[in-house]
Amino acid sequence: RGGVGLVRMSGPRALTIGRQLFVGKPDLGSHARRVIYGQVIDDLGRPVDEALAWFLAAPSTYTGEDVVEISTHGSGAVLELVVDRGRGLGAELAQPGEFTRRAFLNGKMDLLQAEAVADVIQAQSAGSLQAAYGLLGGALSQRVGRMRDDLVDALARLESLLDFSDDVSPTEI
Repeated sequence: RGGVGLVRMSGPRALTIGRQLFVGKPDLGSHARRVIYGQVIDDLGRPVDEALAWFLAAPSTYTGEDVVEISTHGSGAVLELVVDRGRGLGAELAQPGEFTRRAFLNGKMDLLQAEAVADVIQAQSAGSLQAAYGLLGGALSQRVGRMRDDLVDALARLESLLDFSDDVSPTEI
């Protein structure tokens, strides 16, 4: 409960379901990344709350999928209606970490970055937040990638030395 509530949907049916939950001018999804003012409606088409909504088109989203976000007043009754109605239209409740899992599976982040999301959420100090955010930004992933490339290069040189030891001197490899 609070002043503002946010319901986020991600996946191929997000826009279809979002259009059945929210009515605005212009229509939700007519312009990606544009906030639209309108109303959340119940299953009979009656307005329940004033809201803002926006559509974010794949692949340029956190999850790599289409995303719809509806921002309502933070009333438990309003949020419950939006969630229940969304579920009735085929949406599924996200499990903890679901959006990050989807981002990982869709190649939007690597495993180190996905784990860093949890570290950012659980950070208790400015130092731990800074360290977690550094991991999230991909600094460690880049270092590991460079080390992997160096190891692959060394392995290739070693294999070529073994395969062609009679034809090539070690200084040529």
